[in-house]
Amino acid sequence: MHRREGTGSPRFLTFSCYRRVQLFHPSIADLFADTLAAARMKHRFALHAWVVMPEHVHLLITAHPDLDVGAALRSIKLPVAIEAIKLWTAESARHEFTRSLPTVHTPRGEPRFWQPGGGFDHNVRSEASLIKIINDIHNNPVERELVASPIEWRWSSIHWWLSRETGPCRDQGTRRVPCDLPRGNMWRTWKPRIGTATRSMRKGGLATAHF
Repeated sequence: MHRREGTGSPRFLTFSCYRRVQLFHPSIADLFADTLAAARMKHRFALHAWVVMPEHVHLLITAHPDLDVGAALRSIKLPVAIEAIKLWTAESARHEFTRSLPTVHTPRGEPRFWQPGGGFDHNVRSEASLIKIINDIHNNPVERELVASPIEWRWSSIHWWLSRETGPCRDQGTRRVPCDLPRGNMWRTWKPRIGTATRSMRKGGLATAHF
Protein backbone atom coordinates (compact mmCIF):
# COMPACT_ATOMS: atom_id res chain seq x y z
CA MET A 1 0.00 0.00 0.00
CA HIS A 2 1.43 3.39 -1.01
CA ARG A 3 0.48 5.95 1.62
CA ARG A 4 -0.13 9.53 0.50
CA GLU A 5 0.90 11.46 3.60
CA GLY A 6 0.18 15.09 4.41
CA THR A 7 -2.82 15.57 2.10
CA GLY A 8 -5.20 16.65 4.85
CA SER A 9 -7.89 14.46 3.30
CA PRO A 10 -9.76 11.80 5.26
CA ARG A 11 -8.22 8.36 4.77
CA PHE A 12 -10.25 5.18 4.42
CA LEU A 13 -8.10 2.32 5.73
CA THR A 14 -8.73 -1.42 5.69
CA PHE A 15 -6.49 -4.16 7.07
CA SER A 16 -7.12 -7.86 7.57
CA CYS A 17 -6.26 -10.79 9.76
CA TYR A 18 -3.71 -13.29 8.46
CA ARG A 19 -5.17 -15.18 5.47
CA ARG A 20 -8.47 -13.45 6.34
CA VAL A 21 -9.11 -15.97 9.10
CA GLN A 22 -11.82 -14.78 11.50
CA LEU A 23 -9.57 -14.03 14.45
CA PHE A 24 -11.62 -11.30 16.10
CA HIS A 25 -13.05 -13.25 19.00
CA PRO A 26 -15.09 -10.78 21.15
CA SER A 27 -12.24 -10.41 23.65
CA ILE A 28 -9.81 -9.50 20.84
CA ALA A 29 -12.31 -7.12 19.25
CA ASP A 30 -12.69 -5.39 22.63
CA LEU A 31 -8.90 -5.14 22.88
CA PHE A 32 -8.70 -3.60 19.40
CA ALA A 33 -11.34 -0.97 20.23
CA ASP A 34 -9.56 0.02 23.44
CA THR A 35 -6.20 0.18 21.64
CA LEU A 36 -7.74 2.31 18.89
CA ALA A 37 -9.06 4.79 21.45
CA ALA A 38 -5.62 5.06 23.06
CA ALA A 39 -3.90 5.56 19.68
CA ARG A 40 -6.33 8.35 18.77
CA MET A 41 -5.27 10.23 21.89
CA LYS A 42 -1.56 9.49 21.51
CA HIS A 43 -1.20 10.34 17.81
CA ARG A 44 -3.92 13.04 17.67
CA PHE A 45 -5.58 11.83 14.50
CA ALA A 46 -9.28 12.51 13.94
CA LEU A 47 -11.28 9.29 13.97
CA HIS A 48 -14.55 9.59 12.02
CA ALA A 49 -15.78 6.00 11.73
CA TRP A 50 -14.63 2.46 12.42
CA VAL A 51 -15.82 -1.13 12.56
CA VAL A 52 -14.22 -4.40 13.63
CA MET A 53 -15.43 -7.31 11.52
CA PRO A 54 -14.60 -10.97 12.25
CA GLU A 55 -11.57 -10.92 9.94
CA HIS A 56 -10.85 -7.27 9.07
CA VAL A 57 -11.06 -3.68 10.26
CA HIS A 58 -12.22 -0.46 8.56
CA LEU A 59 -11.07 2.96 9.80
CA LEU A 60 -11.85 6.44 8.51
CA ILE A 61 -9.40 9.00 9.88
CA THR A 62 -7.92 12.41 9.16
CA ALA A 63 -4.28 12.76 10.16
CA HIS A 64 -2.47 15.99 10.93
CA PRO A 65 0.21 16.79 8.31
CA ASP A 66 3.24 15.60 10.28
CA LEU A 67 1.75 12.27 11.38
CA ASP A 68 3.25 9.06 10.02
CA VAL A 69 0.04 7.08 9.57
CA GLY A 70 2.01 3.85 9.22
CA ALA A 71 3.54 4.40 12.66
CA ALA A 72 0.12 5.18 14.13
CA LEU A 73 -1.31 1.97 12.69
CA ARG A 74 1.61 -0.04 14.05
CA SER A 75 0.86 1.35 17.51
CA ILE A 76 -2.59 -0.22 17.15
CA LYS A 77 -1.80 -3.45 15.35
CA LEU A 78 1.32 -4.51 17.23
CA PRO A 79 -0.18 -4.49 20.76
CA VAL A 80 -3.27 -6.32 19.50
CA ALA A 81 -1.14 -9.00 17.83
CA ILE A 82 1.10 -9.41 20.86
CA GLU A 83 -1.81 -9.76 23.26
CA ALA A 84 -3.76 -12.07 20.95
CA ILE A 85 -0.80 -14.42 20.53
CA LYS A 86 -0.19 -14.31 24.28
CA LEU A 87 -3.78 -15.42 24.83
CA TRP A 88 -3.38 -18.16 22.19
CA THR A 89 -0.31 -19.44 24.03
CA ALA A 90 -2.16 -19.49 27.34
CA GLU A 91 -5.06 -21.37 25.76
CA SER A 92 -2.82 -23.95 24.11
CA ALA A 93 -2.44 -25.72 27.45
CA ARG A 94 -6.20 -26.13 27.77
CA HIS A 95 -8.20 -29.07 26.49
CA GLU A 96 -9.23 -28.60 22.85
CA PHE A 97 -12.92 -28.66 23.77
CA THR A 98 -12.53 -25.72 26.18
CA ARG A 99 -10.51 -23.48 23.88
CA SER A 100 -12.39 -20.47 22.55
CA LEU A 101 -9.92 -18.37 20.58
CA PRO A 102 -9.40 -19.04 16.87
CA THR A 103 -5.72 -19.15 15.90
CA VAL A 104 -3.65 -19.19 12.73
CA HIS A 105 0.00 -19.99 11.99
CA THR A 106 2.42 -19.54 9.11
CA PRO A 107 3.65 -22.61 7.19
CA ARG A 108 6.65 -22.58 9.56
CA GLY A 109 4.32 -22.90 12.52
CA GLU A 110 4.73 -19.33 13.75
CA PRO A 111 1.61 -17.63 15.14
CA ARG A 112 0.54 -14.57 13.17
CA PHE A 113 -2.40 -12.23 13.63
CA TRP A 114 -2.24 -9.66 10.80
CA GLN A 115 -1.99 -10.13 7.07
CA PRO A 116 1.41 -8.85 5.85
CA GLY A 117 1.41 -5.53 4.03
CA GLY A 118 -0.31 -2.24 4.64
CA GLY A 119 -3.81 -3.16 3.48
CA PHE A 120 -6.05 -0.72 1.60
CA ASP A 121 -5.58 3.06 1.83
CA HIS A 122 -7.84 5.50 -0.02
CA ASN A 123 -7.88 9.31 0.19
CA VAL A 124 -11.48 10.57 0.34
CA ARG A 125 -11.87 13.75 -1.70
CA SER A 126 -15.58 14.63 -1.60
CA GLU A 127 -18.26 14.95 1.06
CA ALA A 128 -20.51 12.61 -0.91
CA SER A 129 -17.83 9.90 -0.81
CA LEU A 130 -17.27 10.55 2.87
CA ILE A 131 -20.95 10.07 3.69
CA LYS A 132 -21.10 6.89 1.62
CA ILE A 133 -18.01 5.43 3.32
CA ILE A 134 -19.32 6.18 6.83
CA ASN A 135 -22.63 4.52 6.00
CA ASP A 136 -20.88 1.57 4.36
CA ILE A 137 -18.65 1.11 7.43
CA HIS A 138 -21.62 1.04 9.77
CA ASN A 139 -23.65 -1.24 7.52
CA ASN A 140 -20.85 -3.73 6.89
CA PRO A 141 -22.11 -6.17 9.60
CA VAL A 142 -25.61 -5.99 8.09
CA GLU A 143 -24.31 -6.60 4.58
CA ARG A 144 -22.51 -9.68 5.91
CA GLU A 145 -25.78 -10.83 7.55
CA LEU A 146 -24.17 -10.87 10.99
CA VAL A 147 -26.91 -8.61 12.41
CA ALA A 148 -30.21 -7.16 11.25
CA SER A 149 -29.29 -3.56 12.10
CA PRO A 150 -25.96 -1.73 12.62
CA ILE A 151 -26.86 -0.86 16.21
CA GLU A 152 -26.74 -4.57 17.10
CA TRP A 153 -23.02 -4.80 16.34
CA ARG A 154 -20.84 -4.12 19.39
CA TRP A 155 -17.68 -2.92 17.65
CA SER A 156 -18.60 0.11 15.54
CA SER A 157 -18.71 3.90 15.65
CA ILE A 158 -22.46 3.76 14.96
CA HIS A 159 -22.99 4.01 18.72
CA TRP A 160 -21.02 7.27 18.89
CA TRP A 161 -22.86 8.72 15.89
CA LEU A 162 -26.26 7.85 17.37
CA SER A 163 -25.32 9.36 20.72
CA ARG A 164 -24.99 12.73 18.94
CA GLU A 165 -28.66 12.50 18.00
CA THR A 166 -30.15 10.91 21.09
CA GLY A 167 -27.69 11.85 23.83
CA PRO A 168 -25.77 9.45 26.08
CA CYS A 169 -27.31 6.01 26.43
CA ARG A 170 -26.46 2.81 28.22
CA ASP A 171 -23.50 1.12 26.55
CA GLN A 172 -24.98 -2.41 26.66
CA GLY A 173 -21.49 -3.83 26.16
CA THR A 174 -20.55 -1.61 23.21
CA ARG A 175 -17.05 -0.22 22.80
CA ARG A 176 -17.84 3.51 22.76
CA VAL A 177 -14.62 4.80 21.22
CA PRO A 178 -14.68 8.62 21.04
CA CYS A 179 -14.85 9.89 17.45
CA ASP A 180 -14.54 13.22 15.67
CA LEU A 181 -16.78 15.02 13.20
CA PRO A 182 -15.25 15.56 9.77
CA ARG A 183 -14.48 19.16 8.87
CA GLY A 184 -17.31 21.25 7.45
CA ASN A 185 -20.72 22.47 8.59
CA MET A 186 -22.91 19.75 7.08
CA TRP A 187 -22.05 17.31 9.88
CA ARG A 188 -23.94 19.39 12.42
CA THR A 189 -27.25 18.21 10.94
CA TRP A 190 -26.42 15.07 8.95
CA LYS A 191 -27.65 11.80 10.49
CA PRO A 192 -26.23 8.35 9.76
CA ARG A 193 -28.28 6.22 7.39
CA ILE A 194 -28.92 3.14 9.48
CA GLY A 195 -32.36 1.95 8.37
CA THR A 196 -35.86 2.38 9.74
CA ALA A 197 -35.71 -0.77 11.87
CA THR A 198 -32.88 0.50 14.05
CA ARG A 199 -34.89 2.70 16.40
CA SER A 200 -37.18 -0.16 17.43
CA MET A 201 -34.25 -2.52 17.95
CA ARG A 202 -32.09 -0.32 20.19
CA LYS A 203 -33.17 -2.14 23.36
CA GLY A 204 -32.29 -5.54 21.96
CA GLY A 205 -29.17 -7.56 22.60
CA LEU A 206 -25.88 -6.84 20.89
CA ALA A 207 -24.31 -9.36 18.58
CA THR A 208 -20.97 -11.03 19.15
CA ALA A 209 -18.50 -11.95 16.45
CA HIS A 210 -19.31 -15.02 14.39
CA PHE A 211 -16.64 -17.64 13.67
